[in-house]
Amino acid sequence: MHRGDTGGDGGAVMADATATSAATATTTTTTTTTCGSSGVRGGMAAVAVVSGTHGTGGAGTCSVMVPRDYTVGMTPRFDTSFPDVLEGRLDKGEYVATVRQINEIFVEAEHVGCVTFAEGCLGFFTLYTAYFCMRGKYSRMMDRLEKLLETRNMDSDHTGVRWINPQRNGCLHLEIVVKDQ
Repeated sequence: MHRGDTGGDGGAVMADATATSAATATTTTTTTTTCGSSGVRGGMAAVAVVSGTHGTGGAGTCSVMVPRDYTVGMTPRFDTSFPDVLEGRLDKGEYVATVRQINEIFVEAEHVGCVTFAEGCLGFFTLYTAYFCMRGKYSRMMDRLEKLLETRNMDSDHTGVRWINPQRNGCLHLEIVVKDQ
């Protein structure tokens, strides 16, 4: 018997546990609930909504989590389809424009070109002490993302909508906190 071989029914138990966890993961990503009701918008990627204190906003809020779009590759991109939960709280055009700007910032930050190559060489030849005196391209782009989200939060403060920086959750999803009215 090999070290990883369970023998007997142990493999079946392991397969059942794997299937159960895969089914749970599938259920989690495809179930959509809105604050107080449930339903899935047809044709749209799953949007998770967390009510209460589970999200970033605290009590009396809903956190809308827009999933990452992996169709283009590994560069962080988020789905631009408008979630039903934000209907009446956020203008659809503003939502789409903001998500597109966020996507563009990530594409530009992840782009490898002459500037990125020069920064890497400079860092290498100075034993990375050059980064004490300067900010890298990726850091500058993430600062730009932070400023964009701050501006959007200040503009939509009266509507109770707050954009959360996707870096807080490892760019797995874009979180929008909506205060209950």
